[in-house]
Amino acid sequence: MRRVRTRDIAALACAASLLTLSACGDDESGTSDPTSSATASTSTTSDDEHAMEQVRAIDKQLRAADPSKPLPEDATWATDGFRTRFDAAAADFTEAGAVFTGKITTESLHLGESDPDAPGGGQLTAYACTVDTTRIIVDGKDVTAHPNDPTKVLPKKPRHDTYLNTYSTTDDGTTWQLDRSRNLPDKDKKGTPCDA
Repeated sequence: MRRVRTRDIAALACAASLLTLSACGDDESGTSDPTSSATASTSTTSDDEHAMEQVRAIDKQLRAADPSKPLPEDATWATDGFRTRFDAAAADFTEAGAVFTGKITTESLHLGESDPDAPGGGQLTAYACTVDTTRIIVDGKDVTAHPNDPTKVLPKKPRHDTYLNTYSTTDDGTTWQLDRSRNLPDKDKKGTPCDA
């Protein structure tokens, strides 16, 4: 039986965070704040309603994706950048011999901010309110690391998370793609639609 070292657990936690849609590592696009644009708006328009329809469809496809395999070639709902990060994390996870159990269930999705004049095309953010029961198993042992201390195993109970997802369009809002996602820390959840 292989011994799982603390640094291995941290690496698995990092990979798992991408597979469960949270920012990880030094990827600049995964840690930036997409809501900082001065031209962003929180008003809802018919274009935003169309975008949110696509956001809901993208979320369903994402939840159906196998976290231990690369995204399918026909997963046009993901940008190249998101696909690259997801596939790399899945490869690391599989190479480590880890098994991914449980699931993430999206309870609701809420429009954050919309910026039709963002560089490279329109951009919007949406909050995903989720319940997470995922665990990381290696050699039959639960090594799901606590996000604040990778030397400790996360307690076995459903976790209510808030993700701030960023979507982009290059065709004036006809189609949207998931570009990046960030699992908000507790201090940033306050005041979000998921903070009920």
